Amino acid sequence: MAAPPTQPVEAGQGTVLVVEDNTEVAEITASLVEQLGYQTLRAENAADALNRLRRGDKINLVLSDVVMPGAMNGIALAHEIANHYPQIPVVLTSGYSDVVHTAQARFTILRKPFQLSALDKAIREALERGATREDGERVAQFARRRTSGQE
Repeated sequence: MAAPPTQPVEAGQGTVLVVEDNTEVAEITASLVEQLGYQTLRAENAADALNRLRRGDKINLVLSDVVMPGAMNGIALAHEIANHYPQIPVVLTSGYSDVVHTAQARFTILRKPFQLSALDKAIREALERGATREDGERVAQFARRRTSGQE
């Protein structure tokens, strides 16, 4: 039996800032985002991401890992963005379930490893919500195809 046809993905528009300290994961994540039609910028940590926002880089969404080195993790970065740049939605990613439970009440969390369709859905929903956050964020839960020990 043939696999059901997949619906063509409508190309995304805008720029996504990928915040990830692991270079290999950052490259893969940026590649997936670009496959969805978005342009990407990258930052290695929260401080780099905030510097890009402060200098006025055109960013439509921030996609950030939760666990990062430095004084600020992804959750703290998301709070900072919500406070100072409320028009820019944030999607967090994590491979650690305990971190997901900590932040799930406030922000959308995409669990690693994620599929392209899950990434597409999380980005589109976050962009649609934009600055309207009254309805509260939620964890984006998607089936995991494989398990990986990598963050």
